[in-house]
Order: sequence, then C-alpha cells, then structure tokens
Amino acid sequence: MNLGQIIHTNDSMFQVYRTIREEPNLNIDGIKQFWKCSHAFRKDGLIYFCREIETIPFEEINQNYETTTTN
Repeated sequence: MNLGQIIHTNDSMFQVYRTIREEPNLNIDGIKQFWKCSHAFRKDGLIYFCREIETIPFEEINQNYETTTTN
C-alpha cells in the first residue's frame, strides 16, 4: 500500500501515513502519538498508521439562477 493511499472501512476514510513491519513489544500507541496518527490497522504482518479523514456534514443546495438583462 502506498503512502498517502486512502483506506475505506465502514463509513470512514483514513489516509496512510506510514507502514512498518509488525514486531513483538511494539509500542503502537506511542508511535501513533509521535506520528500524530489517529488509528493503526494490522494486515499481513504490517501495521498501517493512518490519519482519519473527517467527514463534513453538508446539505445540498439546488440553486436555479435566472439571468436578467437590463437594456
């Protein structure tokens, strides 16, 4: 997985910041704090340190503009 790649899980998105090989006695919480990552995921012997991409609530606005010309 490339750095900066996006991971989609459930209804959330995460940007990969770093990946390292999983090792015994690894202080994952300390590494997350040092790299300012919000989450860490394990897969295939690697740990993916990620930052959550915030979902911003929005409301779609449908605007129909009428153009008026004055002569």
